[in-house]
Amino acid sequence: MSDSYERLLFAYPRRYRRERGRELVDMYRELTSDRGRPRAADAVDLIAGGLRERLRTVGLGGLAQALPTAALFSLTALSALSVYFVVAFELHPDTAQFVNKAPVASWYATAFAGWLVTAVLFAVAPARVARIGAAVSLALVIVGPVLRLVDAPVPDLKMFIPFPLAVVGAVAVALPATASRAARLAPIVAAAITAVAAVVQVPIPGAELWFGGGSMWDAGEGTYGVCCAYRLPATYALHLAGVGLLLAGVIAAVLGARSGRTRGGWTLLILATPVAALTSMWLSNVEPMLTWTSRVTGWDEYQSLVAGVLAMLVTAVLLPALISLRRFVRRRVIS
Repeated sequence: MSDSYERLLFAYPRRYRRERGRELVDMYRELTSDRGRPRAADAVDLIAGGLRERLRTVGLGGLAQALPTAALFSLTALSALSVYFVVAFELHPDTAQFVNKAPVASWYATAFAGWLVTAVLFAVAPARVARIGAAVSLALVIVGPVLRLVDAPVPDLKMFIPFPLAVVGAVAVALPATASRAARLAPIVAAAITAVAAVVQVPIPGAELWFGGGSMWDAGEGTYGVCCAYRLPATYALHLAGVGLLLAGVIAAVLGARSGRTRGGWTLLILATPVAALTSMWLSNVEPMLTWTSRVTGWDEYQSLVAGVLAMLVTAVLLPALISLRRFVRRRVIS
C-alpha cells in the first residue's frame, strides 16, 4: 500500500531514503489516515521536501528557505508589469506589430489577468490557492510560444517578452505558505500604484519612443514587441522591473546581514536569475555579450534570449556551484 509513497521518495538523496525513508512514509500514511494513494498536495510536499534535502546536502539549503521571499518579490513585480502591459498595450490592439481583430493586443493578456487574480488570491485566500493561480498564469505564458509555433490564429509577441515573464513566473509559483498582512498586500499595492501612475501619466525617463509614441503609457501604433532595443517602452518596462527586483534583493541581503541572518543573501541569489531574464535585452547590447550573441543569432529577437540564457547559466548554475564547492572544501579542511 505504501508503494505510491515510496516512489515519491526519489527526490530525496539515497542515504536519506535508506536511513529515514520508512519513517517518512509511515508518518505520511498516518497523517492521511492510511489512504492508498497520496493526495496531490502530499505528493508535492514530499517532492519539495526531497529537493530541499538535496540542496541542504550540497550546502545550498538556504535557497529553499529564501525561495518563498523571492517568490513574493516576483509576484509583486509581475503585478506591476501586468497593469502596465494591460493599460499601455493589451487594451489597445493597434499597438501590436501585426494587425489583428482580437479585443486585446496579444495572447499574453490572459497571463497578465491571471497574475492580477493571483495577487488578489494571495491577499485573501490560502497560499495553495494563490500558488495554483500563479501556476496557471505561468502555463498561459508557456502556451503562447506553442501557439506561435503551430501558427495558430492568435495574436502573439516576439520571444524576448514572454521569455522573462516565464522565468519570473516560475519563481512566483513558490509563494510563502505564511506571510504577514503587509506582505500579502504587497502585490496588490504594486498593481494599484502602477494603475495610479497610468492614470496620472507619470513620466518615465530613459525610454526611446518610436512610431510617434507620446510616452511610456502611450507608446504608439505597432510598438508592442518591436525588436531590438531595450529602451523601447515594452522592453524598457521589463528592464525597470529587473532593476527593481535587483534593488529589492540587495536591500534584503543588506538588512539580513545587519541582523546576522543569511536568508537575504540567498534571496538575492535566487532573484539574480529573473533579473538576468528581465534585463536580457540590455545584456545583449553589452560587450562581450553583444559580440557573442551576434555571432549566434545576428540582430534579431533571439539575440536577447541567448544573452539571457547565458546570464542565467551564471546566476542559476555557476554561482550556486561555486558556493557549494566552497562549503565542501571548507568542510573537508575543518574535518
